[in-house]
Amino acid sequence: MQYQGNYGPSKVQDRELPSDELIVEWFERIPNKRWQWVYGIMAAAGLRPHEAFFCEWVPEGLQVLKGKTGPRLVFQLFYPEWVEAWGLKNICRPRIDAEHAYTKGNLGKKINNQFHRYGLPFQPYDLRHAFAIRTSVNFNLPETVSANLMGHTPSIHLARYHKHISLAHSQQAVKRALNSADRPTPPKRRDDGSVL
Repeated sequence: MQYQGNYGPSKVQDRELPSDELIVEWFERIPNKRWQWVYGIMAAAGLRPHEAFFCEWVPEGLQVLKGKTGPRLVFQLFYPEWVEAWGLKNICRPRIDAEHAYTKGNLGKKINNQFHRYGLPFQPYDLRHAFAIRTSVNFNLPETVSANLMGHTPSIHLARYHKHISLAHSQQAVKRALNSADRPTPPKRRDDGSVL
């Protein structure tokens, strides 16, 4: 079986994920426009590295054609501004035989090698992990929606990405919740002592 192996949520390594600011900084440093596109679509759509080579735009969003969990529609990218600013609607992949590399099981290695060649301070999968945190914590999407966009189950989403939520992410989410105009307020007492 192609995806059999010794991995899973219990094997998730602690890592420091790139901030959105760092993601933008490194997008701009990649000198090759084709690899820049791969990097950008992975960051904005939360794709697995190989999925950047097997996707296309359809009216409803970005259609992943093949990958670990099969086809899926990424109906919203985060940040939508990156799609425009980075020209992600114009598919511009590197000229490699992705189908052959994928079949041989070394497409991911080619992508890793290219990231390393450009000196990126994080791994390709870190863009996917950062997307998971961005959608769940920064954009407050329910885990079920984030998981759907990423092509896995909510239980996998929580098991795999919960580990990467930093104290800073948690503090940011709590601050946003407490400062929200429509947040719940504590019950108040009436003049007769009963609670409203």
